[in-house]
Amino acid sequence: MSDPATSPLRSVTNAVSGIEVDIVADPADMYLQSQLAAPDNFEPVVSVAQRILAADAVVLDVGACLGFVSAAMSQVVPEGRVVAVEAGPHLIEGLRATAARARGASVDVVHAAVGATSGEIEYHADANGGAWGYVTPAGTGLRAPATADVVTVAQRTIDDIVIDCGLDRVDLIKLDVEGFEVRALEGAQATLGRWSPVVVAELNPFCLWRYGRTLPQDLTDVMRERFPHLHAVAPDGSVTLLDNESAISALLGTIGVTGGLVDLVGSTTPVDLPARFDVALQAVDADVAPVRHRASILSRVLRRRR
Repeated sequence: MSDPATSPLRSVTNAVSGIEVDIVADPADMYLQSQLAAPDNFEPVVSVAQRILAADAVVLDVGACLGFVSAAMSQVVPEGRVVAVEAGPHLIEGLRATAARARGASVDVVHAAVGATSGEIEYHADANGGAWGYVTPAGTGLRAPATADVVTVAQRTIDDIVIDCGLDRVDLIKLDVEGFEVRALEGAQATLGRWSPVVVAELNPFCLWRYGRTLPQDLTDVMRERFPHLHAVAPDGSVTLLDNESAISALLGTIGVTGGLVDLVGSTTPVDLPARFDVALQAVDADVAPVRHRASILSRVLRRRR
């Protein structure tokens, strides 16, 4: 732990889907600034959890980043448990401090990337903000910008993380791992088969193609094969049932033409989701509007909601 007198980390308070959370992070982080520009940030997985999870549920937040989702989930499941998994070395100190401030269930932090196998992998930090770091599969030839750091980090399967953490159930898994969602699911087969958790996976076409070297339809195919019930939640809160190929083609076509992304919600049993979540329009303060504008340029293709 760094010296508090010299550490750039500071505690800030904001809201995630109506839940007030305390986040410890570098105030200069562009993603953090973009989140703080709004008094409340709609987080689909948190809103889904509020509707379907019991108070004693167990949640895996895979790709926890600054800890917005983990901190909110600890209050959604106050009698349960939250495991926050994050690969970025530069984020771990702040994430652990955020976990220590959780207001409900305990939050355990696991420093690792996730994949189809356990081992090691390259992590590419992004100078624009902690939210945009990524890992790359071997042999792609993809290189980080010269201004970014590339380090080797541990890679674990979700199945191994569940064992290491001694979990006796898993009720929900959030996947937001910059295009590595398909590989993460490949490493979660035992967990999915044993407990049938709901999976909320970000479908970000840019990250799937650029970093994961997979396609959007690869992720939708994997989710449809595993989950009989599949929905898409858009940033505006609208919910679409993906119960046939036509619906998926329409979704992918819209994203492909207009850009953006969605969260896929997969379940083995029906889930109670509204036609649209209530997403309040945010009034942006003039002092933080320029910051939010700079971040929004990046987040159109590198969106993170954590």
